Amino acid sequence: MPNIRQLRALAANGFGTAQVELGLCYAEGKGVAQNSAEAVKWFQLAATEYGSPTAQILLAQCYEAGIGVRQDSVMAAKWYLAAAQEGLVEAQYQIGLCYGSGMGVPENLSEAFTWFRAAADKGHAGAQYAVAMCYAHGRGIPSKNMSEAAKWYRMAAEQGHSEASAELGILYIQGDGVEQNLEEGIKWGKRAEATKPIQPTASGCFGLVIMFVLAASICVSLTTS
Repeated sequence: MPNIRQLRALAANGFGTAQVELGLCYAEGKGVAQNSAEAVKWFQLAATEYGSPTAQILLAQCYEAGIGVRQDSVMAAKWYLAAAQEGLVEAQYQIGLCYGSGMGVPENLSEAFTWFRAAADKGHAGAQYAVAMCYAHGRGIPSKNMSEAAKWYRMAAEQGHSEASAELGILYIQGDGVEQNLEEGIKWGKRAEATKPIQPTASGCFGLVIMFVLAASICVSLTTS
């Protein structure tokens, strides 16, 4: 990797990759004093003049969070969309969230589903979970489809997505979209607990597992009574 002086020279001469790298140096304080506004300046140049999707999503994140620039959800959505249209998977997921929540763009659940599906087809676990939720609740699609929901929950769960694991476990316990299988339901409940991103407190430990075991016990009671 070029040193800071070389990066500055390359960036000043319009090399987009160097502009992105220099922006990251300023964003992270690597080799230079940390300066978010200067980072945004270089991301902006790379995004507009070079059309770098990496710069576009970085710029979108700056606008969304108000880092180095005034927070602006419209500009965030604009740059997420630009990067998404260039095929950047994370940007496709993020613009899906924008359309799903109405952040910076008019709410459009059908458009949200389209972008979620684009990212999900490329293996993005968060997008796979979002697609599953759309099928489970009939959001952005003509009608609910629980078998499709189960399919996409499984894809995300197999990548360690805790919420998808929990939802898949519930479907197995209820026999909704899949053949009822209590053992499989408990298995996915345990996996959801194991992959939770936040460390559970002592009082909350194994909360999901207990919930799934109780649910399974109730189902057994109902089927044997």
